[in-house]
Amino acid sequence: MKCKRCSTQWENPESNCPYCGEVVDRAEVSAPDSLYSGAGVLCLYCPAMVPHGNQFCSSCGREQTRTQARKASSSTSSSSVAGEAIGWTCGGCAVVSLIAFLTILAVATAFFKSLVGA
Repeated sequence: MKCKRCSTQWENPESNCPYCGEVVDRAEVSAPDSLYSGAGVLCLYCPAMVPHGNQFCSSCGREQTRTQARKASSSTSSSSVAGEAIGWTCGGCAVVSLIAFLTILAVATAFFKSLVGA
């Protein structure tokens, strides 16, 4: 199946486009597109299909490795330099750690106050 809006190709003609969500007109569902053989994956950078084993997309020409995709996305993202320096690439990790620390601190403070009787 090939999307009319974004040209993404996928196997299940019963579903909407997995890339842009375009609604598939059930009356126009026909035989699978000859360009899609079912033995590929979506490009990491564009909606083209890349056959298994290919290292480069034939549409955009970019290398299909996760490390390359992560480097490209992290250079355009707004993640903090300090967060990356300590191994956190998302702010959620820092927030969860801060909440856990503050909870432990509050419990410890309450415990020691109960011992002292203040």
